[in-house]
Amino acid sequence: MTTHMARLLFDRRGDVGRLDYVTACPADWAPTPNRCHENAAAWVDRFPSWEVVRGWLLVAEDEVMGTMFDAHSVVRDENGNLWDVTQGEVHRFLVHPGDDEEFVERVDAGPWVRLSYIPGM
Repeated sequence: MTTHMARLLFDRRGDVGRLDYVTACPADWAPTPNRCHENAAAWVDRFPSWEVVRGWLLVAEDEVMGTMFDAHSVVRDENGNLWDVTQGEVHRFLVHPGDDEEFVERVDAGPWVRLSYIPGM
């Protein structure tokens, strides 16, 4: 299933969108590094009109070495814009093509923390 998901993400990499750090952070917002799933949930607890969105950061793309995706959670505002509440850099993000329950299960278990697709393998 991991190989299948990596291929699916690779095939959908044309749908990758730009993801910015949320610009209107409250002064007391202090996200925990490397805890994007928890940070997104905490943001939505604080701002219930927003929602958590599961997906993938496109972190590397090379014709020979392959394409690498990291599991990541972000938030969607009332206008449908996606924001990162964990990392301050601009990223390329792909919304998860399946359901949230499967995403959380597989990320928590380990196999979907980072997926790689290497052409020809």
